[in-house]
Amino acid sequence: MKYSTVFAAAGLAALLGMGGAALAAGGPPFGDKASVLYSKVLWSAMKAARLVGADSIRTRPYEGSEPHGAILETLDTSLTVKGHKGTVIIKKNFGPAGL
Repeated sequence: MKYSTVFAAAGLAALLGMGGAALAAGGPPFGDKASVLYSKVLWSAMKAARLVGADSIRTRPYEGSEPHGAILETLDTSLTVKGHKGTVIIKKNFGPAGL
């Protein structure tokens, strides 16, 4: 079953601690070298916590609807990355291919 992992964080700006310089410069609040590097560190932390990846924690699936997927799994927890503590929400979308 193929899936894509989407994560969102409550208070994303607070969790990432990024965006002020980019906004002040008139650019988007993400996508610069610092935020891309931080996203890699964040992904590694989520993988180490088994929130994403092949060895990730599995949750009870539930029925979804478009555009989110036919079957969904959701997991939330607190995570600390580079001194920033926040909530991450992991949503796994499955299907409909191969169902």
